[in-house]
Amino acid sequence: MKKTIVTTMLALGLAASASALSLSDAVLSVPSYENATSYTGVFSTSDGTSNARPLTTLTVVFDWEKLQQVTLTETATQAVWFTDGGANATSTSMGFKSTDGTINALTMAGAGSNSSVLSANLSNYVDQGKLVLTFTTATGNGGTTLYAVKGDSETHQQYAGLRWRNTEYDTLNISSSFASAIDSLYVFNNTTSVADIKTISKEALDAAVPEPTTATLSLLALAGLAARRRRK
Repeated sequence: MKKTIVTTMLALGLAASASALSLSDAVLSVPSYENATSYTGVFSTSDGTSNARPLTTLTVVFDWEKLQQVTLTETATQAVWFTDGGANATSTSMGFKSTDGTINALTMAGAGSNSSVLSANLSNYVDQGKLVLTFTTATGNGGTTLYAVKGDSETHQQYAGLRWRNTEYDTLNISSSFASAIDSLYVFNNTTSVADIKTISKEALDAAVPEPTTATLSLLALAGLAARRRRK
């Protein structure tokens, strides 16, 4: 299933703005992921340099229990990836790999064979059963960076050598192997700061995990309906 997202941007020049980001700024917002194989839309803007780096940030909320059920190998397995849909067929991905039977590394890859690995105990970044990951591009020598965030704690891998081949992304693809483990995802057509990534991660987690009061009220409502049916 492919979904097309129509986005109207008032000023694409805002991509490099220093203003703080929140989920409301997402050009693609999927709070309840439903197994779509791809989304199309305006998912990046150029940084205006000769390299034409696409300014893009992707945040994905994974269900940790379901994620552990995905079969992984020592070879990087793509979970989500951007493509430009053009002749270059350029893609940039976020993925996982395993060297001991557990999820112990995140991967990011760009055009050609460029790739980088973040080795970490990802269970340390699981919050309320969810793993929140963010992949963001960067201008200059900062490098594309992959983050795992839990509250104020984060771990990341930065890779300045990720190539882009003068492209801008218009398609986000999701691997069918990981579809059942994704709760939600958000795309921003700009790059952002660590502080913003922590804010986005918290908002995405809050949206994915119901407030205790909401969950309690839902259970009470169900209990009330059950009691009513018994009385009838």
